[in-house]
Amino acid sequence: MSSAQPVHSWDEPAGIAPRGTLVLLPGRGEHGGVYERFGRRIAADGYRVRTLGDASSAPEAVAEAATKLLRDETLPGPVCWSAPTPGPPTRRGSPPSTPPDWTR
Repeated sequence: MSSAQPVHSWDEPAGIAPRGTLVLLPGRGEHGGVYERFGRRIAADGYRVRTLGDASSAPEAVAEAATKLLRDETLPGPVCWSAPTPGPPTRRGSPPSTPPDWTR
């Protein structure tokens, strides 16, 4: 994913066993930094939080980043996904050329 759309991350505090991972797909026109307060709060409860970039402007890059997160064995499971907008996180409903495997 380009530097214009980083993956934002917040981790559990030192000494706390991780309970899982939450991956947030921002709404159209948003970036992952919008969820900083929420990410810090959830991380304080022992979860690792990752937010992706704006899928409406770069669906293939976001799909690639999502796939990398799913394959990242250092992230504790279960891995849960959340998106604020209905439907797939893609530009106007058109799927990316290679959709990520959302089954982990």
